Amino acid sequence: MNSLDDLVSVCIDIEARNYDVSDLSVWLISPNGSRLELTSNNGTGRTGYQQTCFTPTSTDAIAMGTAPFTGEFLPEGPWDNLLGGEINGNWTLRVSDNNGNRESSTLLNWSIEFVARNDISYAWTPAVGLSCDDCPNPELLNTGNVTDTYSITASDQYNCESTAEIAVTNISNIDV
Repeated sequence: MNSLDDLVSVCIDIEARNYDVSDLSVWLISPNGSRLELTSNNGTGRTGYQQTCFTPTSTDAIAMGTAPFTGEFLPEGPWDNLLGGEINGNWTLRVSDNNGNRESSTLLNWSIEFVARNDISYAWTPAVGLSCDDCPNPELLNTGNVTDTYSITASDQYNCESTAEIAVTNISNIDV
């Protein structure tokens, strides 16, 4: 992850029925082990985090919010902790009870969303007679009679790949 523009949000829903929400710490751990403290020791009472999202664009610090936490917040730790690591891999959400009193809580769900940036490259076979060999929609340059089958392979920087074939028939002179 080279920029915070790559990250959209980290969202959590934690139901707190039998514990004080201020006992909780929530950390995001990246695939390379970098840690971001989302929230620790915030709020009071037996309420939780309901549709609570941590976003780089928020202006509201979670530490200044009140429980139940709902909406968008800045995490307690700096987003920069995640820079320089891989986006691809296993991301982990770690929730812990700071007092160790083993009170019950439920992580209902959590999600992490990244900006989709796919740089797609194209490879046509055969490329002879096409206006380009690295584009999705080349033009057929040969104006004579052509019958051929072309194969296109589209791939992105994440090594995802798809191949398709198309049969092209171009008849330039048709007597009517």
